[in-house]
Amino acid sequence: MVNDIIFALLTWIGTQTAYSTTIDFPNVVFTNQHNMCALYGIAEKGRCEAAQLKGFYDKELTIYLGLDFDINNFHH
Repeated sequence: MVNDIIFALLTWIGTQTAYSTTIDFPNVVFTNQHNMCALYGIAEKGRCEAAQLKGFYDKELTIYLGLDFDINNFHH
């Protein structure tokens, strides 16, 4: 289902912009908040909670999302 969303977004981007959409799909990893913060470079629990990090995209073409991410929730 995640690949379907990525495909739909890339299709939309390709029709609405001049960006090239002939790219490899990124990896998508769902992980807990603490691990996501650690991967992002935030080690302290208090700073992690304050950052309210919901997800990020790294240089290795991986999208990290929190376990509470709901693909069916428009706001997520």
